[in-house]
Amino acid sequence: MLASLLAFAQAPARHALKESSLIVPGRSVGGLDLGDDRARTLQLFPKKPNMDEEYKYPFCGGYSEIHWLDFEKKIDGVFVYLKAERVIQIESATPRFRTREGITIYSSPELLRKHFPEMRAFVLLNSGGTVNGGKDLIYWVDQKRGIAFELYYDRRVRNRRVWKTIVFNPGTEFQPEGCVVEPQTWHELEPYALDPLRNLNKESSRNVDQSRLWSTLEKLSEFGRPVGADFDAGVTRVGFSDAELAAREYVMGLMRDAGLAVR
Repeated sequence: MLASLLAFAQAPARHALKESSLIVPGRSVGGLDLGDDRARTLQLFPKKPNMDEEYKYPFCGGYSEIHWLDFEKKIDGVFVYLKAERVIQIESATPRFRTREGITIYSSPELLRKHFPEMRAFVLLNSGGTVNGGKDLIYWVDQKRGIAFELYYDRRVRNRRVWKTIVFNPGTEFQPEGCVVEPQTWHELEPYALDPLRNLNKESSRNVDQSRLWSTLEKLSEFGRPVGADFDAGVTRVGFSDAELAAREYVMGLMRDAGLAVR
């Protein structure tokens, strides 16, 4: 009898611990809810001196970002975006938090498809860099439920993996990191796409001229930039469409994966 009572008394604590690590679509990451204020954010994710950061941006009507580094797990951590001092978006890039289905950083696209059957796919053009595998970031978004997943290219497995699990207000327009700012641009792909070139929707890809790709490379080299490096103002003046630039990125990714030297 005593053992049963002890087990019952410990159950709420175990339940609370489990809830504190959950990502709930359209609602929360751990104990932080959408709509919470800045004070609550800093209570749950206290700033570590000379480590965590806070920024204010004038874009998209003005908003702020709090980045809490997960020093214990040596990983990116949590990014919180606020407007008018209220949380509008939470991005988790740490195994500390996961969905009820077990989705967290490094999860596979197959796991996402299994549990989220109504997602749309987008590419953030000009977001590719060494840190995310050299390819533009892909996002799978469930707007109705208020959850999105950032997919980077993992060179070790030659496939995409989840980096961030993102919670936002259901039914609202999702934008990565709170706002898309030039030279990055936001484009919809076919649902569950992982390949920007092959899956750009018809509207954005119908005018791609594959024969111009190598001319693009020649023009880029005039700026003295290695192919695959992040775009800057000089590169965007080349005069090619977003779809053509996406095609160029895809070709260069194939060449890099094959071990070919590219410039």
